[in-house]
Amino acid sequence: MSQSGPGIIAEEKDANGNLTPVRDCYEGSVILPVYGSCEIVIVDNTKTFRDVSANSWYYDNVTFVTAREIFNGTGDGMFDPDASMTRGMLAQALYNFDRNATRAQLAAIMARFVEKAAK
Repeated sequence: MSQSGPGIIAEEKDANGNLTPVRDCYEGSVILPVYGSCEIVIVDNTKTFRDVSANSWYYDNVTFVTAREIFNGTGDGMFDPDASMTRGMLAQALYNFDRNATRAQLAAIMARFVEKAAK
């Protein structure tokens, strides 16, 4: 692929043709354990938000996490980069990052977050 950037991602195609972003991507590399066979598609999944300028210092970061559908913005074409993150938003982002995590694993992560935040 001739393009690169924070919105370029690998997606795994299932037997029904549904695409799921590969979330384990770091600085231009993809980590994908394959058991059996699968089809991988490389796409530009860049999302645009009215409140995230391409000139902003956080543009690449927002593009990276939204292209992988870890964060989805706050709705109506907005990301709201200056908003505070709630515990619920963090829990959703953790779930989006690892959809195989159990409720107990997410609760343990949240408990550690709350413990550290209280200090």
